[in-house]
Amino acid sequence: MKILSKMIEPIGDHLVVIPDDENKIRSQTKSKILVPDRFKKEVFQGQVLTVGPGEEARKKFLPGQTVIYSQDAGAPIRCTDGTVLVLDIRDVLAIS
Repeated sequence: MKILSKMIEPIGDHLVVIPDDENKIRSQTKSKILVPDRFKKEVFQGQVLTVGPGEEARKKFLPGQTVIYSQDAGAPIRCTDGTVLVLDIRDVLAIS
């Protein structure tokens, strides 16, 4: 995924996220956050690849963190190595 990080640089308070392969979140995250049944099919997770230069984004997010976001959040971008999402930080529901 090094090629992707060089090609896509988010602006402002945006993140580039690599969606998990399974993508749909389990009922309990690694950090023991329980997700209610009504959200199981609508909530996804991924790993932060790049953080935009926005002040709020830099304070809250680091590359490598796992973020939880809703199904319709972000803009998917296809690259030769796979698909990434560009998310506004307001679309992030939780960090695990």
